[in-house]
Amino acid sequence: MQEVYLQEYTTEALSLFNKGKLNLKHNNYSLAAYYFQKLLCIDPQNFWAFRNLGKIATEYKLFPQAITYYQQAIDIVTFEHEAELNFIIADLAHLYLKTNAVEQAEQILLQRLETQAKCVFLHTSLAEVYENYTPALIQHSITAYKKALELKNLTWVQKKITQHQQLEYTAEISNLSLLLQGNWINLLQRECNLSNLNSVDQQQLYTILQKLPMHKFANINEFRIFLIQILMDDCELESISIQQQHKLSIALELCLKYLQTDPIATAYVYIQTLKLCKVLEQYQYNDAESIILKALLYYDTDVKVLVALLKLLIKQHQYLATQSVEQAQYQQILALIRLISSELISLDAQLFNKLDLDAIIMVHNEADKFQIKKFATIKKFLLNSSLKNEIIALNTLTQYKDLIQIDQWMTAFFDLIANYNPALLFDLEYYQQQAQLPKQLTIEQALAHYFTQGWQQRLAPHPMFDIDFIEQQLVNQQHLLNQPTLLSFLQFEKTANLIPNILINPIKLQAAVNVDKNLWLHYLSKGWQNNANISDFFDLEFYLTITKQSLNNFKIAPILDFCKTELIDCNRFFHTQFYFQQYKATLNGKIPLVHYLTEGVYLGYQAHPFIDSSNLTTSARLQQLKLTKQG
Repeated sequence: MQEVYLQEYTTEALSLFNKGKLNLKHNNYSLAAYYFQKLLCIDPQNFWAFRNLGKIATEYKLFPQAITYYQQAIDIVTFEHEAELNFIIADLAHLYLKTNAVEQAEQILLQRLETQAKCVFLHTSLAEVYENYTPALIQHSITAYKKALELKNLTWVQKKITQHQQLEYTAEISNLSLLLQGNWINLLQRECNLSNLNSVDQQQLYTILQKLPMHKFANINEFRIFLIQILMDDCELESISIQQQHKLSIALELCLKYLQTDPIATAYVYIQTLKLCKVLEQYQYNDAESIILKALLYYDTDVKVLVALLKLLIKQHQYLATQSVEQAQYQQILALIRLISSELISLDAQLFNKLDLDAIIMVHNEADKFQIKKFATIKKFLLNSSLKNEIIALNTLTQYKDLIQIDQWMTAFFDLIANYNPALLFDLEYYQQQAQLPKQLTIEQALAHYFTQGWQQRLAPHPMFDIDFIEQQLVNQQHLLNQPTLLSFLQFEKTANLIPNILINPIKLQAAVNVDKNLWLHYLSKGWQNNANISDFFDLEFYLTITKQSLNNFKIAPILDFCKTELIDCNRFFHTQFYFQQYKATLNGKIPLVHYLTEGVYLGYQAHPFIDSSNLTTSARLQQLKLTKQG
């Protein structure tokens, strides 16, 4: 970079510059300093001379003087030398690390990255800063290295990421051990940097933890929430003292750790994180954006989360309005504020008495001025634009390969079910249990999870939806296996004569509903009321006897009731509880009767404790279950 100097300066200045650079290269620091000082006498605006003097002062461990030189260099760099400024700021950040001013190093790099987000070594420098915190912020460092890797494929960066991930795993194991032992004090010291807390606050934390029982927390995140509540308990979020600020900084760090290990966190964690981001003003929009998008993805109808988001975004909009930033980022904030404020009106119009109406109105007008595209829902906004660059990077969240394709799948799904309720095909409670999602999720949010990652994990959207069985029916149409199975079923149910599982007889199903499309949907909706018996293996009369109900008492199809109810018999030749106890290790979540008909019967599994079918052929065993009225 310094070779640029050759084209810009006089012969005398160039001579001094080259002499200084040569002596610096050979570690002749005093002579190099002499030439750079002399150069500044004839060219006081030479920022490279200041930078090199900063390097020399650093070598002599004259750190305050070195900082002054670097700051002088930064102050005089002109616009056409923006790239060189990145090197100077990185040098200053590394100097701050030598003086243990880690937070200052982080601050100047984060500020520079707001306008220079594509500079690789700024990201790697930031990663090194996080390594120097006590304790080291390993996950933050990994994130910074990953951003650098996205910009340039560097082997050493990939090795760093691998090393850090191994450290994280080791740390988690160690933390788990402390958790199981109930060693709360040591766990606190591993989780938090308490050096900025005064002795009174530290002792207060120790006293609280010493009184806790041994098995108070089931996992690390429960412990983190407990600490967050304590740290934020006596802090007024509108006006905070220096000591309160230290406590809130620790609370924010714990919130971010929680989100890194569990992106589908509770609404409480998102709210606290967003509040802390706004109050502490530590994280500008670039860093808070992934938190905002995750909060929207999982809590787009949670009023408290939306209010916290709106306040943070309005504050950021007011800041960016005075800065020189990329127009795309600025317009995204406008779009989000307009979208969230509109959503809040529909959810709770009274909330607007507590919000900055003037600021919201101004944003709406500005968004109209820029002709920013409007989205009907937050979900549509996420799937069409914002998720493309940010949500992909979140740790345990899905790797979104093609968000446009995902949006098309979701659109096709809603088009195919037409006016039917999606809950008929997508059982929210059943899916939540499989995917281990929080109970607060709406069906639309769970569907978004299914279409982005659930189908790839072979999660079933419905208890009657046997993925293996459906894929066997599509064996000659391999291209359909590259999209969500639920969508393939809806698209080709009629033409390929598909059924959701082996219990259903397609001929009986067609006779029961007598419609041209969406046979299974129509049956689940109301078709079953006309003819509930659509199976060769589900004996309706036997099931009504077992459950001691009449058909009129059922609010859903009896065969669906059977699939949702644990260990009830529907066939006198198949003992559900017996089969479950005998072969539960091989069921893989399947309904016992469905498992027997698709796998167990071919493996010679016993269907009933009092009926020996070992001497029967496979077809005879299947036929035995069909003859339900002759047993």
